[in-house]
Amino acid sequence: MDRPFMREIERLCVSYCWKSKEKEVKAINATTDDCAISDVVVQQGAAGKLPNGIPRYSVEILNMSPKNTTVMDVHIKCGWFASYNLVDPSIFRRLAHDDCLVNNGQPILAGQAIGFSYSNTFSYPMTVSVVACH
Repeated sequence: MDRPFMREIERLCVSYCWKSKEKEVKAINATTDDCAISDVVVQQGAAGKLPNGIPRYSVEILNMSPKNTTVMDVHIKCGWFASYNLVDPSIFRRLAHDDCLVNNGQPILAGQAIGFSYSNTFSYPMTVSVVACH
């Protein structure tokens, strides 16, 4: 399905299902029997400064699922996220205002952390907005 259509479904629905890679995947905005948005935690903190004085921040996105559920298609509310230093877009990238994709939408195993650092004059508040589980 094309992304704008999926976002419209996400906006209108609390939950929905679709077929992906021959597996049923549930995209959720709240909770299912398998996982919840609260299973994915975003931790962020100051990580020093670049030589030019721009603050650097370290971010970890962790799958803390108590049911050992793998999550995927993790989206983060991230404002107009931008960084002075390049952030690997396969790890974290802004798709639109307040919509950043983690790990290229690929699975994040239970207990796994995805990390990156960015530099800007201020930190961006980040919260999980959508996860999919299977």
